[in-house]
Amino acid sequence: EVPLMFAMPRAIRRCGERPLLLAALALYAVRMGLYALLSRAPSPALVLAIEPLHGATFALCVDRLSRGFFRI
Repeated sequence: EVPLMFAMPRAIRRCGERPLLLAALALYAVRMGLYALLSRAPSPALVLAIEPLHGATFALCVDRLSRGFFRI
């Protein structure tokens, strides 16, 4: 999470704000879909494989939303 937050200003200049927020929401949907599939084959290894998506979605959403609230 923290390394992604440090990289956010550069990513914003490169990609823009809206695409980053949309990417965060898409990654969140993928993460929740993968968690839903875990009910069929529960495995701690699969949970550990999915968890890095949490760091990415959290960092992208918190950064984007905090910058948006700051503008208000």
